[in-house]
Amino acid sequence: MDKKNYELENYIERKIPELRLEPKPTLDEIICAFLETFEVYVKPITTRTRNIAGSAVSGAITGMAGADVGGDAYLIQGQNKQTAIQEWTKWKQWALSHPDFLDYKQEILFKYEDRAYEVKELLKNPEMKERIAECKKQFYEEKEEEKKLQIKAFKIILGVILGLWMLGYGVEFVGNLINGFQKKSLENKSWMKKPQKSSFDNEPDFIFCKSADPSKLEGYYERYYKRTCIDYSN
Repeated sequence: MDKKNYELENYIERKIPELRLEPKPTLDEIICAFLETFEVYVKPITTRTRNIAGSAVSGAITGMAGADVGGDAYLIQGQNKQTAIQEWTKWKQWALSHPDFLDYKQEILFKYEDRAYEVKELLKNPEMKERIAECKKQFYEEKEEEKKLQIKAFKIILGVILGLWMLGYGVEFVGNLINGFQKKSLENKSWMKKPQKSSFDNEPDFIFCKSADPSKLEGYYERYYKRTCIDYSN
């Protein structure tokens, strides 16, 4: 999926949350949810898991709440990696051998399939199709307006430089001005060194933040990355 299609899909999900469908729960995620019903809070440290335990199942699966991404960074406080792996393995085996686990897993998967079917049916609804078409129109209008603003800003800057040249400030002054812009641009790149968030509002944001190369982002995508991916508390 290219960036524009990704942004369009994410835009539609934000505008019409009824269409949001989180990825199908993995076995590890279901195990974590099952264990939490027994007040056992452990997670694998080698896979990324969402919080789908208990009542959260009706959130993550129905799409009305974003994914709670844990991932490799998640470790039980006070435990080293090896101990955490052993702890997870022990509880995973316990859950898989529990007589109630199979029914619990099936219940979650059935809920997911029901939600997937609901979204599929919504997409067939004429009224929903009109809402989606309107969202697409708004998305492209906003992108076009953003492009116009960028062009306008460029023309203003170019006009200022040419105006200073024509007023006789000379090559040296204009050169210093350009160097100043370049220096400022380098300073503005300091955000690239900041760490990413430890959790994200939804799976598309997580995918974008983890796959994007900040040094290659421009315009809308750079601003989207700053707003969505960076942890400004550090």
